[in-house]
Amino acid sequence: MLPNVGQNVQIHKNDDLDNIGESRVLDLRSEGIYLDLPLSKKDRRWLNLLADDFIAVSYVASDGAVFHFNAKVKGSLVFDNLPSVLIEIPPEDAITRIQRRSFVRIEIGIQVSILHFQLGEVNQLQTVYGMTYDLSGGGLSFRPTRAMDFKIGDHVAVKFNLPSDSSKDLPISAEGTIVREKYDEYNRLNFGVNFERISPSGQQRIIQFVFKKQIELRSKGLR
Repeated sequence: MLPNVGQNVQIHKNDDLDNIGESRVLDLRSEGIYLDLPLSKKDRRWLNLLADDFIAVSYVASDGAVFHFNAKVKGSLVFDNLPSVLIEIPPEDAITRIQRRSFVRIEIGIQVSILHFQLGEVNQLQTVYGMTYDLSGGGLSFRPTRAMDFKIGDHVAVKFNLPSDSSKDLPISAEGTIVREKYDEYNRLNFGVNFERISPSGQQRIIQFVFKKQIELRSKGLR
């Protein structure tokens, strides 16, 4: 499955795995795929892509599936008055689907606020704070900073700020149900929440964040 026109993609040169760039598909034509000139996440400079460089391209589909392929750069040029790069179209069987329907989780500690409530009707209960243990587009697990009588089946609202490459973090709000209890390696009780109400944009932000972390870990040989 090729990316769509307008699709955001992430790119890195095969000989420079630490320098991930952000780009967007400008057009798909018989001669290749036209991309915005990628901007480095590391230093916010343009990636230096030359003809015959080999790059890796990754992107997230609307259903949360992650796709990846390798391609050769055909050259840099101006397309529709935009600095761009033209890459080869990969064979269909060279496009890899990294994950399927289930959401990929990553371990990460983010401060989160949790509130008990009945679905759609918030009760006057005190907000409890905690730290996430892991996160995905479909839910999270958290450890409260003080003892609370959470149990499986409880409905909760969660709020947290998703770390961003920009100076301002991204606020995320979701509603869900506690579906599991599990002790971590330090014998601390964590509660798993499945999201049941979350904005499509918020969920997509989480998926993109998790995907970026996957790429970073893979480039460092950790996953």
